[in-house]
Amino acid sequence: MANTREALADIVGLTDGELRDFSSTIGDLVAAEDFGAARRLISDWALTIRIRNHPDYAANASAFAAAIEQEDIPGSR
Repeated sequence: MANTREALADIVGLTDGELRDFSSTIGDLVAAEDFGAARRLISDWALTIRIRNHPDYAANASAFAAAIEQEDIPGSR
């Protein structure tokens, strides 16, 4: 497999690795006929993509990271 950028990743906001993981997991869930879990996975990724595409994502992510750091939440590092 060539190490090329997947055009679909640019459209949906997933990195190549995320797209591969998503596709693999969806395939496993559909093969197991776990359609509820497949729908939840799709929903989670759709929300993630919407958040990433928000115009203030970078500022919000930076503020969130600073708040987490300030609170010293276990497991956040």
